[in-house]
Amino acid sequence: MVPLWQAPDEQAHFEYAALIAEQRHLPDEKAVSPKLRREIVAAMPEQNWNRFMGWKVEGGDVLPGSTPDIPGPAELRHPPLYYVLGATLLWPLNHQEISVQLYILRFYSVLLGTLTLAVVYAAARELFPKRRRLQMAVPLLLLFIPAHTFLSSTVNNDRLAELILSAQFLLWIRIFRRGLNWRRALGIAALLGLGLWTKGTTAVGFPLAGLALLIWIWPRASSLFSQYPWGRVAIPVAGAALLFLIRMLIIDPHNVQGWTKTGLWSSQDDTCAYSGEYAIRVQPGAVYQRLPPSAWESLAGKRVLLSAWVRAKEGTQGGYLRVSDSRQTSRKKFAVGDEWSLQVLETQLYSDTKKLWVYLGNSDSETELYFDAVQLIEIDAPPDDLQNLLDNGSGEVSQWDLKPRVYSFIKEVLHLGFDTWFFGSLFDWRRSVAFREQYWTEAWILLSNFWASLGVRQVNPSSAWQWALASWSLVSVAGMVLWIKRESCGQGEMTIWQKQVLKFFMIATVLVFVIVMARLHPLPAPYYPHGRYLYIGIVPIIILLVFGWRELVVVKFKIAHKNWLLAAGVLAGCLFDAMMLFDHALPYFYGPV
Repeated sequence: MVPLWQAPDEQAHFEYAALIAEQRHLPDEKAVSPKLRREIVAAMPEQNWNRFMGWKVEGGDVLPGSTPDIPGPAELRHPPLYYVLGATLLWPLNHQEISVQLYILRFYSVLLGTLTLAVVYAAARELFPKRRRLQMAVPLLLLFIPAHTFLSSTVNNDRLAELILSAQFLLWIRIFRRGLNWRRALGIAALLGLGLWTKGTTAVGFPLAGLALLIWIWPRASSLFSQYPWGRVAIPVAGAALLFLIRMLIIDPHNVQGWTKTGLWSSQDDTCAYSGEYAIRVQPGAVYQRLPPSAWESLAGKRVLLSAWVRAKEGTQGGYLRVSDSRQTSRKKFAVGDEWSLQVLETQLYSDTKKLWVYLGNSDSETELYFDAVQLIEIDAPPDDLQNLLDNGSGEVSQWDLKPRVYSFIKEVLHLGFDTWFFGSLFDWRRSVAFREQYWTEAWILLSNFWASLGVRQVNPSSAWQWALASWSLVSVAGMVLWIKRESCGQGEMTIWQKQVLKFFMIATVLVFVIVMARLHPLPAPYYPHGRYLYIGIVPIIILLVFGWRELVVVKFKIAHKNWLLAAGVLAGCLFDAMMLFDHALPYFYGPV
C-alpha cells in the first residue's frame, strides 16, 4: 500500500542488505557500490520520491560512472544480523530489478512482524492461562495499530530487534511462572547476544534482565541465602565494586556544565583562571551554548554584547566569538597570547529570530585556548536589568559525563550513534528545565507515532483521533493504578508470579519510555525520536494497555457481556484502520498532486 522508499530510511536499510548480497562479505562503514547506488537513486523518482520527500533526487544523480548519495542517514554503522538474513534472500535474486528486491525484503519484514505477533500472543497465553478473552485481546490490539502494521511491512532492522526483545519478555514470563533453569538462562543469554548483533537499542535487555532477576530472587532471598550463606556478603561486595568501577572508570566530573563541545573536548581548568577557580579550556574546535526560548524571545530585534576574557596556553593563538540567530551569524576573530585579554563582539539580532547560539572557538589545530568570565548582555537594557544571559560563563560548575573510552565502546561495539555530549547533558538539570516544553512535545509525538503514523511521519490521524487515542491510553493507565490499589488492599485475584510479571512490565515500560525520551538530548533536541522506538517494549506495553483497560472498564463497572465487548473492540479496530487507510494513506500517496 505504501509506495516503495516511503518509509523511514528504507533506501539505506536496503542498501546495507544488498551490499552484503553483492560483495559476499560484511561491508565496513565506508563501503559503497556505485552501481547499486545508481540503481537505488534511479528507482526512487519512479515511486514519487520527489513529491513526498524534502531531499530531491535529480536525473544527474544517476549519470554513468557517478556515485550518488543515498538520501537520509547511512545504516552501515548498525550491527549486521538483520541485513545478513535479508541478504540470504537477495543473493539468488540480485539480478532482479531493484523494486523486486525491495519487495523481497519487505516480505522478510512482514514475516518478522508476524512472528512478533505470535510471540505477543504466546506471552499473553503464558501470563493469563485461564483468561481466553485477554489472550485474544492482546494480539488483536497489536494487529489493529496502523503504525506497527506499516513498519512491519517495510525494510528496517527494528523488526528483528523487536522480535528478539519480545522473545526475551516471553522467556521472562516463563521464568517467573515455572522457575529459572539452565535452559532458560541460556535462552536469555543467547537472545541478549543476538540483540547486540542486531541493533544497539536491544542493549536495554541487560538492565531489564538484572531487574527481572532481582524481582524473581527477592521473595526467594531467605531460602537462597540459607542454601548459599556466602551470598549475604558477596552481593553487597559486588554492588560496592560496581559502584567503584562506575565512579573511577566511567564518570568524568570535570566537564563544563551548560556548554556543548563540537571539537575534541573541553573541560574545567584550574591551572589558570581570570576570575573564580576555573576557566573553560577549549581544545581545537569550539564549545557552544544554545539559549532557551525565554532568552531569545526577550532579545529578538535587540542589540547584544558577547564578551570573554581569553588567553592561549603558550605563544600566540587564534580563536573566535560567534553569535548566531535563525537569520544571521556574527563573528569576531582574534589572536591572543599567554596573557588574559578582553574580546568583545557586538551584534543586533533579527526581530523574528527563533534560535540563538553563542560559540567560543579555538582556531588552532593543536593547542588549547582558555575562556573565562563569558557574558552575553542586552546593550540597551536599563542598568538595573542588566544580567548575564549565559549559563556558567566562567566554567565554575562541572557535570558528570562518560569518559572518551566509554563513548568509543558505545560507538564501536554497541553501534549506538550517541552524540558525544549525550550522557553529560542528562545531568544538566537546569538546561532540562529551560527546555522543558520539548519533553511535552516529544511525549505527544511518541503517542501519535506509536498508534498511527505512516510514511516518514507525513501521514497522521486528525487531532480528534489523537486525543481519542490519548484518552484511551490514559484509561489504561488509570486501570493499572486501580489494580495496584486493589492489590495493596488484598483484594486482587492474581497469583504471586503474575503480580511479579506485571510489576516487571510496568518498570520495563517506564524504562523504555524514559530511554526514548532521553534521545532528545543534548538539549535542545537535535530531532524528535519516532514512536517506533517504543516497539522494543511492545510486549509489556500492549499487555499493560489491555490489562489496565480491563481493570477499569470491565472489573470496576462489572460488565457481564465480555464477548460483546471484545467484538466491539474488534469492530472499533477495523473502523480505525479503515479510516487511516481510506481517509489518510490512500489519498496522500495516490491522490491528486
